[in-house]
Amino acid sequence: MTFVEELASNLREARTAAGLTQHDLAQQIGCTANCISLYETAKRMPNVRTMSIMSHVLDVSLETLVPSCSYDMPVDMNQTDIFDMLGE
Repeated sequence: MTFVEELASNLREARTAAGLTQHDLAQQIGCTANCISLYETAKRMPNVRTMSIMSHVLDVSLETLVPSCSYDMPVDMNQTDIFDMLGE
């Protein structure tokens, strides 16, 4: 499962656990039910501000919505630029 798919799944689970429809959540965060549907089907990714608002409305931590990431690449703490770390 990709990061966006896991985020979509976490959002859907949190919304249903809160007893809200897509329309209910959309009204509370100021968007459309179609927008929530796009988030929950991994066709669109909410920005950090929107995720923060949704976590507040759904009464879950932001960490509950955002999947944890792990990387197999070692990190050299002497590198100061993220692009250096990514090798770009």
